[in-house]
Amino acid sequence: MPVVVAAHPKSEYCGTEFKGRKIIKYRTNELVSNSDLVIIHSSNSISYAMLANKPTIFITTNGLNSIKNFNLRIKNLARTFNKKAYNIDQDSFDKYDFSCVESNCRKEYIYTYLTSTETDKIKNIDILDSFFKSV
Repeated sequence: MPVVVAAHPKSEYCGTEFKGRKIIKYRTNELVSNSDLVIIHSSNSISYAMLANKPTIFITTNGLNSIKNFNLRIKNLARTFNKKAYNIDQDSFDKYDFSCVESNCRKEYIYTYLTSTETDKIKNIDILDSFFKSV
């Protein structure tokens, strides 16, 4: 399975950082929507994976673990979704859980951080229009 890196918009990669894997900026939502699996460390783009209901694994490395509090941040994000963060430098690949996030966890995240049950079927333009008319 090819791996495509959805690069952070402020990143400045030269193209060799990920062993020749394709690096694409500004298309994270599209890349996640069209993916079979999302591999993530710590990123707000987790929202795209939850909205698209994609199988998701959280990863870390020995290098990332050496950054103060970053390892804890990754583990806490994984725990939010009842998942484990795998250290790809140490953990055996055959033990990775490539499943989707449990439905109740996914919905709790979506309705806590991204939308509400009252507005999830309403277009943003209609929400904004209503707001501006009320002020």
